[in-house]
Amino acid sequence: MKTNELKGLVDVKVEDVKEIFLVKQVHASCSSFSSNDVWLYKVITSFSEETLCDFLVNNEFQQWKQYLKVYVAEDKTFYNASAPLSSYGRTPEFKKLIEAYIAQGWLKELPEEVDKAYKEKHALDMKKHYKERKRNGFVLHKPFEELLPSDYHGGFSKKLLEISVLRDYIKDGKSVWGYMGHQCRTKVLDKQLEKIALSVKLSPQMKSTNEELIASWLISTDARHFSDNLEGLEIWEQTNKLKKNINRMLNLGFIYSRKEHEDTYESREKLEEVYAKVLLPEE
Repeated sequence: MKTNELKGLVDVKVEDVKEIFLVKQVHASCSSFSSNDVWLYKVITSFSEETLCDFLVNNEFQQWKQYLKVYVAEDKTFYNASAPLSSYGRTPEFKKLIEAYIAQGWLKELPEEVDKAYKEKHALDMKKHYKERKRNGFVLHKPFEELLPSDYHGGFSKKLLEISVLRDYIKDGKSVWGYMGHQCRTKVLDKQLEKIALSVKLSPQMKSTNEELIASWLISTDARHFSDNLEGLEIWEQTNKLKKNINRMLNLGFIYSRKEHEDTYESREKLEEVYAKVLLPEE
């Protein structure tokens, strides 16, 4: 394919591109994003027309002025190897993987002038992004650092939000993850989730309320991973997923609310065995 064949197919002025920057995310865990992940860059200043076209057709990209950022395949070596809640970010194995990329010419930082240019673009894009999110009814439509505890309330009832584990988790508005901090949230989805959770009849041996169990689940890593699968779906599709998985969600909420839970995958598995006769049936 030639660049003239791309016109109308991609939103980029190919004739203006002077430098290409490949961008690769190296996962440190099984999360879609974590603070231990490493982002690497490779600068390409000499390229053919065919090479440029291949990048544009086969990858996500971002053009700003004469620069073109191309997001190439992520490295999921440790994404696939990790158990839930674990991270390889500080291990010798992860360090060795990053060093291998550096030896191949990858950089840990963009050149200063390019970084400055893209920060300018990012600021403009984010301003537009948050306006669109607010217009489309999403709960979280501000920059992370500007969010207040009340911004996380969404469509949940006052009764649920007053459950101590949930109230304390969002009380400063910072470091909010799980479902509570996920971008998929809308007030309608929040209400559906709570309604479905409250409709389930719990085992008497659980000695907990539906609100207590779903509150514990809402702030968990499992909730965040589950929420990844809700993004981009219509509300009826999201509702079906909630109904199909609600017993699992409540069971995990029960496990996470136990004092003996140690916030590890191994601890969760052990407690699931211990409380097997108490937990709700799962599909």
